[in-house]
Amino acid sequence: MPHGRVRVVLLTGPNALEPIVEALRVGGAKVTRLVVVEPVPLPPSAWRPPLSALGAVDDVVVTSRSGVLAGVVPWREEGRRARRVRYWSSGPATAATLRSVGVTNVREPPGLGGAAVARAIGRGRRRILRFRSDRAGPSLARALRARGHTVTDVVVYRTRLRARFGRAERARLARADLIVASSPSALRALVAALDPPSLARLARRVRLVVIGPRSARAARAAGFVRISVTPSLTAQRFTRPLLPAGIE
Repeated sequence: MPHGRVRVVLLTGPNALEPIVEALRVGGAKVTRLVVVEPVPLPPSAWRPPLSALGAVDDVVVTSRSGVLAGVVPWREEGRRARRVRYWSSGPATAATLRSVGVTNVREPPGLGGAAVARAIGRGRRRILRFRSDRAGPSLARALRARGHTVTDVVVYRTRLRARFGRAERARLARADLIVASSPSALRALVAALDPPSLARLARRVRLVVIGPRSARAARAAGFVRISVTPSLTAQRFTRPLLPAGIE
């Protein structure tokens, strides 16, 4: 299929995957972004007081832009700016957001997602602070504890899912050649917002690109059969398999 006829729908949060959106458009794709998840930061007063007794930490783990803004920024405003603290991100967008707020010791593990972060940190007895959403779950904290670390797992924002799609949005989904779900929450929003027959038709027909094995499992559970897991969130590596030969 020629580039100009590839219809791509991205299911994201606000302003997510901007370099990928631009790269797809430059490649000739017709791109529609549907904002299906909205981060709602919790007031620092809801989660910061228990951290006052935490003491020094060795590592901070954050796997989303919203986690940086809702967690890292207010935490650092308390003076937690020790140079030796390592800040771990789960992808280039999170790493870029960390650097944009003044963090310099940023680590980007090979691969995507929390599992890649846990592998990169490895075993040891480090003191780790993890900022996350309410929907992210404690699996990463458990994986790090299983490697011997002491982990403080803190919810700093909630994720609100899109409840429904309008007629025009449903039509774009029905015509899409490719759907990209930027997170497990984005995929959950898609599943929740479509009626079962519409979801079943879409799941049989469309190619779905997800980020990480957790989303891939959720996609299979929702009935999708043409699932691809992206190897990278850098724009070039992400889009190369999709344009032009990625739609079959």
